[in-house]
Amino acid sequence: MPKKPKPGISVAKARSLLQAGKPGEAAAMLKKLLKKTPNNTAALELMAELAFKQGDAIAATRMLQTVVASQPDRVSALNKLGVVLATQSQFAKAAEYLGRAVKLDPDCFAAQLDLCKVNREMGLLDKSIDAGLHAV
Repeated sequence: MPKKPKPGISVAKARSLLQAGKPGEAAAMLKKLLKKTPNNTAALELMAELAFKQGDAIAATRMLQTVVASQPDRVSALNKLGVVLATQSQFAKAAEYLGRAVKLDPDCFAAQLDLCKVNREMGLLDKSIDAGLHAV
């Protein structure tokens, strides 16, 4: 059974560190948290966000795929995975994940907008316009 994390170690605190411009401290906290609670999808999703911001799209993709496999209806992870895949020119896969996010939460502006961009990149202008109109 995984150990409980120490008080003061949390995803919210790691996010605050990241927003305060302290990615190293945020990463260290998330690593400790994931060591103690390896199935913590919120921590893994934030770690993926951090990896992506630091230029490691491959690690971010792996982590987000793990989150989505564990929680297939997690809109934030589906959207992030779509964005990360799009930066790797994997537009069809990106559209698949973004489409799932939009289907689960039609009011998710970020997913609608990201789907619009991906559809435009694939030359699917009708779908791009449709996603763009739903975003606004």
